[in-house]
Amino acid sequence: MRKSRFTDEQMVAILREADKTSVAEMAKKHKVSGQTIYGWRKHFGDLQPADVKRLRAPISCQSRGGQVENQRHADGNHPACVGRHAPALATYSYI
Repeated sequence: MRKSRFTDEQMVAILREADKTSVAEMAKKHKVSGQTIYGWRKHFGDLQPADVKRLRAPISCQSRGGQVENQRHADGNHPACVGRHAPALATYSYI
C-alpha cells in the first residue's frame, strides 16, 4: 500500500482548519483535492489531533478484565496480544 503524504494527526489538523475556512482554500494550501478533504472528514469525523494519538496507543493486555478476556488471553487470541505471545505448539502423534 502506498504511504500517505500526511500522518493521521496532520489530516485531522487540516480538517480543523477547513472547519474555519473553506475546503477549497485548504485543499489549495495543502495541495490536495477537495474530495480528499471530504474523504478525511468522513473517516475522522469530529476528532481532534490529540484524539488520534490516543486511538493509536497500544492497549495493554492486562488492562482488560473478565473471565472471557482472560481465557482469550491465555489462548493467545486476545486482539491486543496478537503477535506478542508465542502460540501453544500442537503435539502430533505419528503412530
